[in-house]
Amino acid sequence: MSDGPVLRSSVRLHHGPGSAARLADELSRLGSRRPALLAPRSVAHDPGLRALLGGAAGRPYAIVESSLAQHSPIESVLAAAERLRAAGADAIVVAGGGSAIVTARATAIVLADGPEFRRPGTAPRLPIVVLPTTPTTASVKAGTAVTERGLMRRRAMLDPATRATALIVDPRLLASTPPALVRDAGLTTLVMAVEGLTTRRRDAEAEQALGRAVLELPDLLRRAATEPADLGVRTRLVLAAAAVGDATDATGGALTAAIAHTVGHVTGGHNGPVDAVVLPHALRLCAQRDPASLDRLAAVLGCAPVAVPLACTRLLEGIVPVNGLAELGVSREDVPALAATALMDPAARGTTFQPVVEELEDVLLAALAGPVDAHR
Repeated sequence: MSDGPVLRSSVRLHHGPGSAARLADELSRLGSRRPALLAPRSVAHDPGLRALLGGAAGRPYAIVESSLAQHSPIESVLAAAERLRAAGADAIVVAGGGSAIVTARATAIVLADGPEFRRPGTAPRLPIVVLPTTPTTASVKAGTAVTERGLMRRRAMLDPATRATALIVDPRLLASTPPALVRDAGLTTLVMAVEGLTTRRRDAEAEQALGRAVLELPDLLRRAATEPADLGVRTRLVLAAAAVGDATDATGGALTAAIAHTVGHVTGGHNGPVDAVVLPHALRLCAQRDPASLDRLAAVLGCAPVAVPLACTRLLEGIVPVNGLAELGVSREDVPALAATALMDPAARGTTFQPVVEELEDVLLAALAGPVDAHR
C-alpha cells in the first residue's frame, strides 16, 4: 500500500487492493451491529459490488437504501431517514460519489434533529464510514447541503459531528465508475484546489496541500481519460480529492463554488463542468478587484497574478467536456436569477472582496460563451 495523504481531520484512512475488508473492523470499532448501506442504484443493484460490500461488513445490513439522487434533494434525505429509523440502523456505510456522501450526512442530521434541517443540534449522530466511488472532496468534509424542488438556493449546514469516522478507498469500487463521472468529480476537486488558494482564509499547511494538488491533478485527470482501466490512477485521484477536501475545510471556497452550486442544482447536471467553465472568469474578476488575492495561486502556477485566469484555462485544456455554460443548458435569460442566488451561497463569502450581483452576472455571461482567452 502506498502512502496516502496526511489528513488533519480525525478520519481514519485505508486504501489499496483489498482495503474494503477493513470495513468490518471499522464497524466493530463503532460497536455497530445493524449498519445501513446507502448507495446509488448503480452500486446497490450491481451483484458484484453488493456482494463485496456485504461480505466486507461482516454482519447483515439493517437496510440497503438506494433511493438517492443528484444534489441531495431534501425529499430523498427525509425518505432515507425514515427508512433507516424504521430499520433500527446504528451506523451508516455509504458507497458512492459526492451526492451519496452528502445525503448520508444529511440523513444523520435528520435522524438526530428532525426534518427541519436548520442548524446543528446536540443529539448524537449515527457514525458514517465512507467508501468513495469517485474523486470527490465530500469524502472527508463536515459540510452538508440539500436542495429543494422549485427553489434555486440550497440549504447548507456545517456539522463536524457528521464527518466520516473512516475513509476506505478500494480499487474494486472505483472500477465501477464511468470515466465521465471520474472526470467531472475530478474537475470539481481541481477547481476547489485552485480556488482554495485565493480565499480570505489563510492556512499555510492547507495551502501547501492545495498547491500540490493543483500541479498533480491535471495530469492525473488526463491519464484517467486515456487509461480508464488504470485503477492506480483512480486511486491517486481519490486520495488527492481527500487531501483537497481536508484542506478546503480550512480555506473555504469562493465565487466559482457558489456559482457551480447554483447552476448545477438548476440544470441537474454534475457541478464539475460548471466549475471548470466558470473558474477562469471568476479569477479574472478577482484579478480586477483584488489582484493580491491571486498571489498564492500565481506562485504555484509560476506566473504573474494578472496571468492567472489564462494560465488556469490552459491548465484545464483537454479535460473540460464543454466550451461554455450554454452547452449545459444555461441561457442569457437565466443569468440574473442565477447570479442573485449564487451571491447568497455561503461560498460567495469566501472571496477577499465583496462582489455585487452585477459582477456575478458578468461572470456568468462571459462563461456562457466559453473560456478566458488572451484577447478578452
